[in-house]
Amino acid sequence: MKHKAIFLGFMFFPMLFFIGCAQQDKSPVLRGAYLGQKPPGMKPEVFAPGIISTDEFLEAGSAFTPDLKEFYFVRGKSLEHKPAIMVCRETKDGWTIPEVAPFSGLYFDFEPNVTPDGKKMFFMRFDRSDNSVQRGLWIMARLEEGWGDPRYLGPGMYATATHDGTIYYTSSDEHEGVVLSRFVNGRYLNPYFPNRS
Repeated sequence: MKHKAIFLGFMFFPMLFFIGCAQQDKSPVLRGAYLGQKPPGMKPEVFAPGIISTDEFLEAGSAFTPDLKEFYFVRGKSLEHKPAIMVCRETKDGWTIPEVAPFSGLYFDFEPNVTPDGKKMFFMRFDRSDNSVQRGLWIMARLEEGWGDPRYLGPGMYATATHDGTIYYTSSDEHEGVVLSRFVNGRYLNPYFPNRS
């Protein structure tokens, strides 16, 4: 009888293992634009509940690439747990689950914004425990295989770009307000307040 019980255990354990694996892999497959969600309208709604918007974390600051093939957003438990920029990508098998973007996760990263041509991304970065990390706007260029290395652009936050390359952002110096910086001859000019003389 004892041998029979052991034999049955060996028979059923693999079945239970595979059933457990199958149940763990029941996350929904998302297909189509906007991660398979209803396109945005005039009424605010929670975006992709349980996938992007969760009860466990705080999510904010999202941006799609212009071709709608990549989605970036910020996720963190609190400012004590370095918030990171997450990414989901559309593949032939559907959208990937959110993961920390390759350029993020070491510092406090916020507010991703992709330019209208998809060639650059801005975000805010700082680190409370490392004063050598310059606090403010960082920029990356799109390469064939992904994004290039982030480089520091200057103090500021909440950047957004226009089609002609101009960026608007919130200045974080003593004269706080919205400034603009024009992109001329391959570089951003000194920012200025557009509505101040």
